[in-house]
Amino acid sequence: MPPMVWTFWLAFVLTVLLLGVAAWAGKTGRRRLHFIFAPLGVAALTTAIILTERLSRAYDFPPEEMKIHLALAKSAAGLVLLAVISGLAAVKNRGALKVHKVCVLLAVVLILVATSTGIWVFSLATPR
Repeated sequence: MPPMVWTFWLAFVLTVLLLGVAAWAGKTGRRRLHFIFAPLGVAALTTAIILTERLSRAYDFPPEEMKIHLALAKSAAGLVLLAVISGLAAVKNRGALKVHKVCVLLAVVLILVATSTGIWVFSLATPR
């Protein structure tokens, strides 16, 4: 397995772990932990996305299936951004916490769907 492939999977697993801890910390009211792990999770997600771009130069992905995945992945990224913004708003205005929770829930669902389609598309890819 080329280094860029295992580096991507490492970043992906790290993203899942960090965002999982951030979600658990937020759900259980451990704000300090949440404020540490949420930005780390977003940074790991950004790294995984950058590494995905590198993978796309080394593999041929089926175009139609990739369109589906990219639409979901971009939507998930947008929801992550909304979760971050609503989370920052909730720090100053506790009333925004409900909006933040909805944004996080939607982001998590879409991340899971995008992850599933990403694995599906990767399974169909061929090295260049």
